[in-house]
Amino acid sequence: MPKKILIIDDDRDTVDFVERILEDHGYEGIGSLSSASALDTIRAEKPDLILLDLFMPEKSGISLFRELKADPDLEHIPVIVASGIPQVAGIDVSAFIGREAETSKISNSRVSRSPEGVVNKPIEPDMLIGLIREITSQGDLYRR
Repeated sequence: MPKKILIIDDDRDTVDFVERILEDHGYEGIGSLSSASALDTIRAEKPDLILLDLFMPEKSGISLFRELKADPDLEHIPVIVASGIPQVAGIDVSAFIGREAETSKISNSRVSRSPEGVVNKPIEPDMLIGLIREITSQGDLYRR
């Protein structure tokens, strides 16, 4: 059974592009264009990994990341953040999300304070697949 990867991004072209890359490499790609309904989608689909855009109109990826990692039923799911921020602003996304999560009310010590990976947009397919393979090969480390 192929690993299931949920792509949460408000840009349909990005979702379609990543779904094709994933399918070409033996993964099942599932797209979600709404960050607001993403937690429901995550619960329904039970993905092995999430590729999460940071900037979306209804709810930011950072807010969704925090909610995901604060939920005991979902916190084990690894997250790769996809963003154009590092190229535009020179920001270390993992460190930024980590600092933001530390100041939030997430107190469970098992909660990852930063994403398991970060990819820059535009997404480089080989880099994305390499990162996904690395993270999913660790499988049980992220499962309870």
